[in-house]
Amino acid sequence: MQDESKPKRGKAGVLTDKQRLFCEEYVISLNASDAILKAGYAVKPGNQNRIATVLLHNDKCTDYIKKLMAKRMERTQIDQTFVINEIVSIIQKTRDGEAFNAQAALRGLELLAKHLGMFVDKTEITGRDGEAIKYEKIEKDANDLESRITDLAARARKAGLASVPNTGTEG
Repeated sequence: MQDESKPKRGKAGVLTDKQRLFCEEYVISLNASDAILKAGYAVKPGNQNRIATVLLHNDKCTDYIKKLMAKRMERTQIDQTFVINEIVSIIQKTRDGEAFNAQAALRGLELLAKHLGMFVDKTEITGRDGEAIKYEKIEKDANDLESRITDLAARARKAGLASVPNTGTEG
């Protein structure tokens, strides 16, 4: 019989204890960075996004997260259909003139829907360091690289290196 207290490493389809805890924490908050810290991963400040991204792309973790979310939906009976039906009901009550605080109820449903992942406010792509990739930075880096290649090619031609082709970026 296997010792359940030891992390299960290297077995196909089996999560380590930390991976399992990460998934469980992630399902509670839907915040991968916080889940990394609560699961006990030792990370340098600011690096939890990188590790969280790796775990969220791990097939074993995504399968377990899906199972946990399905169990929660079954237990709470709150799913996308419930939220949509409640929104429709509130709209009908408001339209019919019933005394009802639609704003408060819709806010509660909005929070439930966000928790279920029905609404995505923004999508952020991160780089290797976990920081957001900014288009302006990519464009500047590409322009800097192009300029450096052009300068190197021109210097090589001046030095008489015949094998350096025209980069096509010179005036």
